[in-house]
Amino acid sequence: MIFLVLFFLAGGRWETEALISVAGSVGNEVSVTCSHANAFYNIKYFCKGNCNYEDILIKSEEKKDSNQKYSIKDNGNTFIVKISKLKKEDAGTYWCGIERTGLDTYNKVILTVTDGNINKPENYEKLVFVKAGLGVVVFSLLMIILVMFLRHWKRHISASSGKNLNGVLSIQNEDKVYSNIKGSSEAQLQSDTLLYATISLNKEAECSPVTSENSLVTYSTIAHKPTNESTLYSND
Repeated sequence: MIFLVLFFLAGGRWETEALISVAGSVGNEVSVTCSHANAFYNIKYFCKGNCNYEDILIKSEEKKDSNQKYSIKDNGNTFIVKISKLKKEDAGTYWCGIERTGLDTYNKVILTVTDGNINKPENYEKLVFVKAGLGVVVFSLLMIILVMFLRHWKRHISASSGKNLNGVLSIQNEDKVYSNIKGSSEAQLQSDTLLYATISLNKEAECSPVTSENSLVTYSTIAHKPTNESTLYSND
């Protein structure tokens, strides 16, 4: 009878509720989250191997072990165990145990330890911050270059438009000068064609009291000839 009780107790001790796999690298730490039903007020513990009394590494009553390698945080139905300063020999099978009346329950934990750093590096946040800063700087430089290019392009367009406008104005001014010269030529031709008429008055006596009746007035009609700088005289 006693043998049967011991057998069932031994078998009940290895009843598992879940299988957990975690991995870490040498020198870092890993966190193991264990979850059990109806274990809010129960004592939790973490053990390795056969999980006898001497195999218990830490209990919820202790919080931390004397070597500062293991720590435990009790959150009721779940608890978190942290293993720090990992070594290659830390790899193996662990158990998250819950003390219960009669039969304890366990989560089986498989820990793998590698030489490389498979977790985020300690300075991961710093690297992210540096990369973000570099991205902002590069974006700002690109925006400055784009603004300078647009300004240069606008100046080039404005200069080209100004040259075209000056050319149009020059052509218009030349047309105006040409028309002015044409007008001046006509005026010059008209001014060069001069007509002269000489009128002679014959008087019988200088002291004649009736001058207007004895004076003979001769008029001359002159026909214009289209010759440049010609002077016509008429004497009677």
